[in-house]
Amino acid sequence: MKLCAYCGQKNPDEVVACSSCGTTEFEEGASPVKPARLSKSDREWNSHDAWKCALVVIGCSTIIALWAGGAKYYAKSHDRAAASFAIELTQAVVWLYLGYWFSRCRSFRTYLTKAGVPQRPTLLGWFAALVILGLGLIQQYSKQRGWVIPITHVSFSRPELPSLLTLIIGPIYEEILTRGFLYRAFRGSYGAVLSTALVICFSAVFHISIISRSVVPAVTFIVGGVVFCVVRERSISIWNCVLGHAVFNAAMGHDYWLCLAEMVVFLPFCRFSKSGLWNETQMPSPVNQHMEPTPR
Repeated sequence: MKLCAYCGQKNPDEVVACSSCGTTEFEEGASPVKPARLSKSDREWNSHDAWKCALVVIGCSTIIALWAGGAKYYAKSHDRAAASFAIELTQAVVWLYLGYWFSRCRSFRTYLTKAGVPQRPTLLGWFAALVILGLGLIQQYSKQRGWVIPITHVSFSRPELPSLLTLIIGPIYEEILTRGFLYRAFRGSYGAVLSTALVICFSAVFHISIISRSVVPAVTFIVGGVVFCVVRERSISIWNCVLGHAVFNAAMGHDYWLCLAEMVVFLPFCRFSKSGLWNETQMPSPVNQHMEPTPR
């Protein structure tokens, strides 16, 4: 047996990643007789953590949106891009901090590790990004052909954001919170189907301007959310979801050369697994999660 360097979980000698937090770093020469006990702050996440975090994030984001509306109203035309950038950075910091706070981890590094940030992407995420790109192309094609079936006559506007936000910053902090923390926390208490539905509903709150346009964007949004959750279920690295999110955003902005560049840049970092194309380490199911390792 060997101990995880971050959470102290006991793991068999043949595993390559911790069954609790997903890290690949283990303590050398650790004694299996007296493993490090997990503190209350590093126990497995559950639905209570996810519900509290989701509600607080929605409330804080509403306040940020009201502040953003006032700031952009009084800002001059040439200052609105800078205002949008500052507001988006503020929201990114708030989302990351709230996720860390409700995760009850002892350090921000532990939170990012359990969210799958240090893990390398896999080919599963790369091929999933191709699927997401296809969804984006379908949505754009339907828009050009005029296949618009309005869901509601209420119009929701969303400001245009710089490419740096939509392609880099936005996908990173959104996926760390939604699929990195919320989905895994929901999976600590619920099944995969219900957890996926809850995460999609949470994301829909912040993408209502896209969903309300027509049936096609709503369907592609839901299918994309399911694909992201399946990828998160089958792999640990959150970068698999970040890649697909960034590719979809680039396709929505007609930046198809950026889609190709992202796919090419990510491909050398995607690793094979022993069992084939996919990552051999899956996220532990709620049944197999250990709340606290007990000494022999």
